[in-house]
Amino acid sequence: MQGQIEVGGTRLSRGELGVLSNGSQVQIVASDGEVAELALLGGQPARGDILFSGPFVMDTPERLARAKRDFATGRMGRLEGVPY
Repeated sequence: MQGQIEVGGTRLSRGELGVLSNGSQVQIVASDGEVAELALLGGQPARGDILFSGPFVMDTPERLARAKRDFATGRMGRLEGVPY
């Protein structure tokens, strides 16, 4: 979300996505001593179709349409600093 980080020797900048392999530990370091903000997500691997539209990712066209409606009507709230 902000800054640069290093994960397992790989540098990631704002807007980039890193995928971690299986394991029990991870070391994430802010690059160059700067402040970094990131989102760390986990879960079971996705099975089946994955649909993308703007910031939304869903598994069916119906859920994608519902997410867009929910966002447009304010049901999802807002994150400061997110442009959409």
